[in-house]
Amino acid sequence: MLNVAAGTYDFAVAAAGTTNILLENRSVPAVAGGNVVTAFATEDSIALNIDK
Repeated sequence: MLNVAAGTYDFAVAAAGTTNILLENRSVPAVAGGNVVTAFATEDSIALNIDK
C-alpha cells in the first residue's frame, strides 16, 4: 500500500528485475486524497478499482 497525494498517476507492471513495461494504464486522473486504488493485472491490461 502506498499513501500518495491526490493527482494524476501512471500505473505499470514491469518484468521482474527489469524496467521493461509489460502492462500500463496512463494518466489515471481519479486519484483523490483519501481514495483507495486497487490495481490488478488481467490477461492483457491493468484493471483499476477506485474506492472513494
